Amino acid sequence: MGDVGAEASRWDHGWAAYAPGGLDMHTVPGDHYSFLKPPHLQVLAARLRDALAKAQES
Repeated sequence: MGDVGAEASRWDHGWAAYAPGGLDMHTVPGDHYSFLKPPHLQVLAARLRDALAKAQES
């Protein structure tokens, strides 16, 4: 399977393999669990909404 440590250190954590059209990274507040809860969830929702609108324009 390869070197898991090297794979995990990549900026995309391996997600680029699933996004042939490109990958954008956004920093949102919170940690792995709290970013899905208010008030951090509103920031995540806004970023996703903007990304989806941008994708629809393309």
